[in-house]
Amino acid sequence: MASILSLSFGKPVIAVTTERLASNVYLLVVCLWMYPLPTVGRRGADRFVGTLANYSGDVVLGGLFPVHGYNHESKVCGSIQDQDGIQMMEAMMFSLDEINSSGFLPGFTLGALIADTCDSATVALERSVEFVRDLTETLTFPGQLPLQCSDGSPPRRMGTGNLDRVVGVVGAAASSISTQVASFLRLFKVPQVSYLSTTPDLSNKERYAFFTRTVPSDTFQAMAIIEILSRFGWSYVSAVYDDSTYGSELFGEVEKLAVQHGICFALTRKIRRYPSSHTDDLDLEMEHVVEDLTSKKNSRVVVVISNYNQARKLFEAANRNEEASGLIWIGSDGWSGRESVVKGLEHIAGNAITVQPLGKKLKGFDQYFTSLTPTSNSRNPWFREFWASHFQCHWPDISNGLRAKYPKQCTENVLLDAENGYRQFLALTYVRNAVQVYAHALKNMHADKCGNTRGLCPAMDVSEITGEDLLAYMENVTFTGSNGQDFAFVNRVDGPPRYSLLSYRYQNGQHRWIEIGNYTYENGEEKIMPADLFSLVKQEYPSSVCSRECLSNEAKKMSDQDKCCWVCVNCTSYQYLPTKSECHDCPMGHKPNPAYNACVSIPEVYMAHGQGLSIGLSAFSLAGMIVCFLMGVIFYKYRHTPVVKASGTELSFVLLAGVALSYAATFAFVAEPRPVACGFTRFLFGLSYTVCYAAILIKTNRIARIFHGGEKGTVKTKYITPRSQLVFLLSLTSVQLIILVAWMVLRLPDVDHLYPTRADNIRICAQSDDASYLIGLIYPFLLVVLCTFYAVKTRKTPDGFNEARYIAFCAYSACILWLSFVPIYFTNGNHALRVATLSLSLSVNGTVILVCLFLPKVYIVILRPYKNTREAVMARSVTTKSSDEHSSTRRAHSDDHKGNRSCGPSTKPQDINISVISGSLVNDIPARTESEEDPCVENPSMDSGCYVNSAFRDSIVYLDDGADNNKLELDACVVDTENVVSAADLKSGPCEDVTKADVNPMPTNS
Repeated sequence: MASILSLSFGKPVIAVTTERLASNVYLLVVCLWMYPLPTVGRRGADRFVGTLANYSGDVVLGGLFPVHGYNHESKVCGSIQDQDGIQMMEAMMFSLDEINSSGFLPGFTLGALIADTCDSATVALERSVEFVRDLTETLTFPGQLPLQCSDGSPPRRMGTGNLDRVVGVVGAAASSISTQVASFLRLFKVPQVSYLSTTPDLSNKERYAFFTRTVPSDTFQAMAIIEILSRFGWSYVSAVYDDSTYGSELFGEVEKLAVQHGICFALTRKIRRYPSSHTDDLDLEMEHVVEDLTSKKNSRVVVVISNYNQARKLFEAANRNEEASGLIWIGSDGWSGRESVVKGLEHIAGNAITVQPLGKKLKGFDQYFTSLTPTSNSRNPWFREFWASHFQCHWPDISNGLRAKYPKQCTENVLLDAENGYRQFLALTYVRNAVQVYAHALKNMHADKCGNTRGLCPAMDVSEITGEDLLAYMENVTFTGSNGQDFAFVNRVDGPPRYSLLSYRYQNGQHRWIEIGNYTYENGEEKIMPADLFSLVKQEYPSSVCSRECLSNEAKKMSDQDKCCWVCVNCTSYQYLPTKSECHDCPMGHKPNPAYNACVSIPEVYMAHGQGLSIGLSAFSLAGMIVCFLMGVIFYKYRHTPVVKASGTELSFVLLAGVALSYAATFAFVAEPRPVACGFTRFLFGLSYTVCYAAILIKTNRIARIFHGGEKGTVKTKYITPRSQLVFLLSLTSVQLIILVAWMVLRLPDVDHLYPTRADNIRICAQSDDASYLIGLIYPFLLVVLCTFYAVKTRKTPDGFNEARYIAFCAYSACILWLSFVPIYFTNGNHALRVATLSLSLSVNGTVILVCLFLPKVYIVILRPYKNTREAVMARSVTTKSSDEHSSTRRAHSDDHKGNRSCGPSTKPQDINISVISGSLVNDIPARTESEEDPCVENPSMDSGCYVNSAFRDSIVYLDDGADNNKLELDACVVDTENVVSAADLKSGPCEDVTKADVNPMPTNS
């Protein structure tokens, strides 16, 4: 029957109706009650095992303690246990004594029924039935009383007295036992508080609704174990764990955390708690485990997660293997701090480090326990057996096999003290806290239900205390424990995560467990106390690593033979380690940080105003802009003089503005690359060229149209006024503006980076390193080609228009600059030189324009003012005949005019070209026919003006004096160009001899 219970209650409860479940459980309990189970432990211990320890009180608690071990070979209870059994049980009684004697509870006392679990889940379930016998009546239908005496008295079990009502249970110790008991007590809604069960599975409130514990979950114990391994630098360890719920779940937590901390298990072995058959030899199995552990030469640390029995067997097997003496053992709370585990094996377990829930000595317990004797401690039915085992003697009235083993007869004339091997178990405080939880919960319940009434009021009658109510009060208790620390449940289940770190060390002539530090986890933070703990003791322990730790710039390449070993591989100068096992290339323009765990940006290099090259380029451009300003001032001041007027005042100022833009662009080129600066760079690069060569193109186009228009006939040349030229200039410039705006919209100015080598990180304007930057030059290049074309076309104009030669030179120089600029810019890997090339191409082009088109005129205006006259300009302008020929012709004409004022008819038709030099404007007049008379000149002796005679009639030149834009000077004849339409209009003053001549109205000129 007990086996059936063990299998049933260890698994989730099957969903059945409440009535059916209650009936089945009721029948089971009644059978157990009416037909007692056979007593476990037939070999001498039956007298002690089959009974309960009874501590009288008004409200009774149940207690489950492993007073005896379990003999799995014979399936009976084994030998008595000192620290885990008797000390734990006496700690509960000691706590009850203190609570009852202190008057902590108002008018009532706590009692206990304590059972021995024999460290077996099966036995524990059998004993748990004792705690719920009187609750079976609550599982039947209303009105039915399953237990009833004929005289109406309370039911009694034969030989045990009254049937006590147990309101809650303290225990059990092992997690595997607590899971079984918790499932069973849940059916009866009996609260349970464990003092040593730590498996994480018990935190599940859905499965174990009435379970709580005063110790923390193994989730935190795993963190403490990993912290020890990490602090010591043990990255290559082995692990041994038992096959129980406790061992498997705790090792699972440790294994998960180990991966996160870079700890590798060289070997893991699961050991069985119980043999599967009588032929199994667990000792031999342990020897094989030790042999495997010693085979891993570099793994000197072994994590042992098991209970004390398995740990003892493991150390005994290690004692039989000479190579195991150098192993370091890291233990869990299953065997931590227990003398029974390491007694006689000090040379094997020496320097072991273990973790257990924070253990402090239970105050007053040493005095209490050492004062006990078999006679004085009659409430403990197992104390005599403990006394015999501890002092290795036998009682003459008990025949239990100890007589042959220990021939000495027991006596009470000895003391339980340190000299006789007594050591207080440091986990006793958790038993005390479990009892305190019930005491505080009952006190709070009494205050709510009974008020100031002392004793148990009707509302607090034992029959009225339900498990749900009591559990609600228990989950909310807070108090200061015997160790001086505050206690409160975590998540209504677990105890606070506080641990003691113990070491089994040789001190003061003997080996003993010594607390070397504490581990706590509060508010998400891990704390080790003292902080320098590991630095103090680390030197006493060997290393446990498979391979040397790789440097920060080395990657771990795992070995194919052993998954925990590796070789260190160097990363390159521009690789980092996102994980410890693989080198990754940093992005271009980045390099690894000193720790090689991330990439950082290489310091950016870029053109800036403070650099030497930038200063030189800026100084040159600034000088050019100053020259542009000075020339603009000079041109404005002398804007009414012939030389300035002859160059076209409006277009000259526009051209100067374009040159200034060329120089100003340098400041954008050498500025720190930012979106705004990059936008100005794009804009000015193409616009400055466009403004310059659009103005030059308009000047050359006018010259070409006027001269070649006269050759083709009498068609009047249109759109040559200054206003027309400015409109043309704006139209040509608008095309470039549209191109630049569209480019800006489609590809917004931004910053990019250039990486000529892995060590470089050059900040540049986006697209400045590819052909897309030539978009701004396509249209200006077309203008330069047209300027070159017109410069060639107008190369044979008279010397008065020799500005065309300078224009041609500017266009040629622009072509040469561009032809050299493109390959230099795109083949040079040095970005600074590329920026310099870009800047100089504009500055040099602007300089050429200043030197060729403006400097000669400024030279005349400033240094040769005597040439800035109408006569000098006209003298330079007539190029059809040589100067000597012109002089002789004028003298001959003058003499002839004095002798005879009449002119003979022409012998053949002549083309008479009438030219007006004013801003390089040229117009024409129709040719005179053969029937017409030659014109006569009233004042042929004038040195300037228009000369018309038979020898020089093919080149008649007019010079606008600027006084009246509607007047032209014709050899001292003033003609109103707006009204002259036929020869009759010329009959006035000195021009009266000019006969038929249709004169096109001359354009206004400045």
